[in-house]
Amino acid sequence: MRAVLYLAIASTAAFVSALAAAAEIHVPADYPTIQSAIDASVDGDVVIVSPGTYVESINFLGKAVILRSIDPSDPQVVASTVIDGNSIGRCVTFDKHETSSTVLAGFTIMIRRSYPGAGIYCLESSPLITDVVILGDPEKEDGLSYGGAALYALGTNLVAMRLLVIGNGISASPTHRSPSHITLVDSAVVSTWAISMSVRGPAVLVGDSFSSTDGYWALEIVVGPSVVAKCQIQSAYMWGGSGVLSGCTITGNPLTRYWDSASLKDSDVVLSNVMIAGNYSRGIHCKGASHARLDCVTLTGNRMGGVLLVDTSSLSISNSIIYGNTFPLAHEIFMGQSRDIVSMAGNRTITVDHRCLSNDDSSFSFGSGTEVIWQDGNVRADPLFVNPGGWDLNGTPLNNYDDTFILGDYHLLPGSPCIDAATNDVDNPDTPEIETLPATDIAGVPRVIDGNLDGSAIVDIGAYEHLPGDVNYDGRVNVLDLILVRNSMGRDPASSIQARKADVNADGAVNVEDLLLVRTRLGK
Repeated sequence: MRAVLYLAIASTAAFVSALAAAAEIHVPADYPTIQSAIDASVDGDVVIVSPGTYVESINFLGKAVILRSIDPSDPQVVASTVIDGNSIGRCVTFDKHETSSTVLAGFTIMIRRSYPGAGIYCLESSPLITDVVILGDPEKEDGLSYGGAALYALGTNLVAMRLLVIGNGISASPTHRSPSHITLVDSAVVSTWAISMSVRGPAVLVGDSFSSTDGYWALEIVVGPSVVAKCQIQSAYMWGGSGVLSGCTITGNPLTRYWDSASLKDSDVVLSNVMIAGNYSRGIHCKGASHARLDCVTLTGNRMGGVLLVDTSSLSISNSIIYGNTFPLAHEIFMGQSRDIVSMAGNRTITVDHRCLSNDDSSFSFGSGTEVIWQDGNVRADPLFVNPGGWDLNGTPLNNYDDTFILGDYHLLPGSPCIDAATNDVDNPDTPEIETLPATDIAGVPRVIDGNLDGSAIVDIGAYEHLPGDVNYDGRVNVLDLILVRNSMGRDPASSIQARKADVNADGAVNVEDLLLVRTRLGK
């Protein structure tokens, strides 16, 4: 992920440097259309477009030019500088082997056509795209141009920063000559049809958001390897490759016939600092010959169960919470039969250490052909979330699909059995290239804090690390925390969540000792 950020910084620096040295061509002052300005440009030029709606289809013609609005950092300028295809063709095309020296920045692109790449079509080219919005056809009821992705990348090494796609999705696929590798940074895709983000090849996605209102996959990655970091995802499907999901939240997935919240098929995936919560579908589904490794994961509030393992899949769970999921057969972990494979022959392996699980034995069902390896440090108790969340029961008993989940707060309360209860020794000899104990938690708080104040710093179980004295859970200890403790002094911690949070040393009382503890930890 660090390499991705360096790439983004370097690309932005190159963009700024190019602006300082290049010749400028203005639209419509110098040329009436964007395409005529590109036609007249040479490598290194900057084409600057004033606000307005430009009804045309643009091709960069292989030129290393920067095409930008007057201020790509201003959302109002981006919204008012529009490239409208108006059914005459693809809005923007890169198909002459453009490199990262070709830049598109600061536009709204309006889709009017119904084929792949109606917004941006990128064939065996690697441009840099920044601060761009792609919108579905506003004249269609659902804002969608049926039949293809808003951005279609074929055989590319594409980098897009601060890209917003609404209505359609993004698709990246290899050609017979070139693989496809797509990098998104701080982008969002909200699809009203099909898959919001589909990648057949390597992908690096950082700080992005993917959702689909039609119940299909929000994120689909085939082959890989891929890195997905600090993303908000409605549902994810990884097939036939390897990957890492780090610092991600998967939530809000509706119940559909096939789509699980996180589904792996014949894949080897590490989930680190991940929260999967409040989904109508099951949390994780492993099938085929998949292997999932869960490190510092919180899996809770999923209505169709926590984990389903079928076929010859294996699962390693370390430093993770699987608690509070629901399913009639086995709500936390269930070994079932795949729709794809009739026979359940073959071994399935689960390795469990330093995990928090319900103390109800009916919460899991392992079935025949499954080897369960229970290692040290497992906790069978309530993890004591600040707020576990819950379902808003709007539906009827026979049709409860209208129920919605009110997301909770999955930080750990003082005194949680998950604090300082994990293991710092998470080295995996099979994957030495992967750092499986993250430096921070899902919220950016440093890992391996002495959370129970016993003088020994041990990582916590789950996606969040407990920071003693951080009474409002904002990631730092400051004067606001002192005020909150003072306001709760003398109250029974059992009387309210606020008083429970103020009982910093978890001794059953909010008193001057808690106040002094916060004072000594100011600035942490």
